[in-house]
Order: sequence, then structure tokens, then C-alpha cells
Amino acid sequence: MKGYYGQTLAFKKRVSSFVNSVFFDQFIILVVILNTISLGTKGLDPFYEQWTELANEWFTYIFIIEMILKLYVMGVREYTRDTMCLFDGLIVATSVMEIYNNQVNPPAATTTTIDGEEVAV
Repeated sequence: MKGYYGQTLAFKKRVSSFVNSVFFDQFIILVVILNTISLGTKGLDPFYEQWTELANEWFTYIFIIEMILKLYVMGVREYTRDTMCLFDGLIVATSVMEIYNNQVNPPAATTTTIDGEEVAV
């Protein structure tokens, strides 16, 4: 097909083959595993807290891109019929709300006393 519609359809087919590829699935699984490790280490060491927050934001951005690509390829109707996509969408929406909340209302620094010194936690 020629023209705008043909180009759009060809682009959608390329995006669809990418989204449905083994590489894409494995990449998303890797990001999920890394995100889980990052969230699991949250709060263990105040030194790494900033890095885990930054990593959580970047993982969320990757999941947003995944969601947008799947919505583009599948369409809203098919996307909402897939329970795994709905679950992913719920997790992404929750993560976006958490990031927004942390930007608008940053968590207050707390302090504790260790060996007679006040340390920010």
C-alpha cells in the first residue's frame, strides 16, 4: 500500500514484530528482575537510597514505554482484554503516582543517633 495509511501500517507491523519478539520479552523480564532487586534493597543502606530511587524512576520509564508500545500495537480494546497487560498497566500507573508524589511532596529526612552522632536516614 502506498500513501500515509500504507506507511502507518508498515510502521505498526515493524513495531508489532519488535514488541512480540523474544528479545523484547527477555529485555522486559531482565528489567523486572533488576527492578525487583532494586526495590528489595530499598531502605537497607541510606547511602544507596538515592540510587534506588533513581533506578526505580528509570525502570518506571521503561515500563511506560513498554505500555505505550503495547497499546499502539494491540489497541485499547485488546490491551484491556489481556489481564496481564491490565496488571502491568496498574503497576505502571501506581509507580507513576509514586514518582509524582515524591516530586511534589518529597519525603522528609529523618535522623537517628548512632554512637552519639545524629545521622540523616
